[in-house]
Amino acid sequence: MPNAWGGIPAHLDLVNTYGKPTTQRWITEGGVKFQVPTPQAMTSKQQRAQARGFVVSTLTALSQGVDKPFPFSLPPLNEGSTFFGLLTRDWAPNAAFTAETAMTAALGHASYVGALPGLPAGVTAFAFDDGDDQVIALWAENPTDVTLDLGAGKVTRTTIVGASDQLTSADGRYRLKAQPDPTYLRVHGTQVVTGKSGLRPVTSTRSSVTLTPAQRVVVAQRYGDAARADSKAQGYRLSGDEANTVDVQLYNLNDVPDRRPARRGGQRMADGDRSAAGHDPRDVVGDRAREGECRPRHGDGRPRRAPGGRGLRWSEDVALGGRDHRLLRRGYRRPRAFRRREARGAGRLHQHH
Repeated sequence: MPNAWGGIPAHLDLVNTYGKPTTQRWITEGGVKFQVPTPQAMTSKQQRAQARGFVVSTLTALSQGVDKPFPFSLPPLNEGSTFFGLLTRDWAPNAAFTAETAMTAALGHASYVGALPGLPAGVTAFAFDDGDDQVIALWAENPTDVTLDLGAGKVTRTTIVGASDQLTSADGRYRLKAQPDPTYLRVHGTQVVTGKSGLRPVTSTRSSVTLTPAQRVVVAQRYGDAARADSKAQGYRLSGDEANTVDVQLYNLNDVPDRRPARRGGQRMADGDRSAAGHDPRDVVGDRAREGECRPRHGDGRPRRAPGGRGLRWSEDVALGGRDHRLLRRGYRRPRAFRRREARGAGRLHQHH
């Protein structure tokens, strides 16, 4: 079995030792990086290598017991001259985006069963259950002729970019050429690999917790033109010696907007005043400060108190269409405290020492 990410077994051992049986195994930043300085675009060779790398690493991670592998990253992202992203600088799909989409559709539930035995060296074939069907993901380090006994007269073949066709065989054996780009073979109603993989069954991550209106408001960083050129240096790397200003966007995921008046620079906003993105900044619901959800807490849930027994005070200043989440540093000198203030077109998060 290939081990595209050698660190996975060691990380899973830690989770198995210190986590719970229900602890999910996620990979949050998997992918392939290339040297593509701004404003250059990825070459066709780089795009193909990125697509192949994303798919092979995802298949391998699933075979090793990872519940959910996440690619990094969806939007175009430069760290210096190093480029990540499933989308181009013009927000069009790269080949890797298409490959991820095709893989997701081809595998379905993607419950890993095991590897097909008896294959030539350098060839990999993983079997995944999807209901009554089984999907074989096949690839090779170099183009290699293989014969697969799939025990079915008809299978559906899907390429790495999602093109599908039907293959037939009188004896259930298929003579194929395994390529570096993975191919998916859906065997309808037949289990080619039987038994159990020995991995934990994939469980749902859905929660019965009901989110409050405040928890349905998302604050996301807004990357301007300058930040796109070098996102790490100009986007999310914070200075430890001076104040940092970060542009943010607000997303209200509640069913109805909040029409409480908001302030901009200490003044009440006028009706119809909208941001550059076309959103009314008042359409934000929530008061985490008032609800106590943003208050620093210890590991056991007890509110964290300031030195000398003085509790932290929370502001209820109207800002960002809801209420501010900032800490008031009265009698409590934390190294860093944050306050948010609205600016035209976007909020601004100010960090002070």
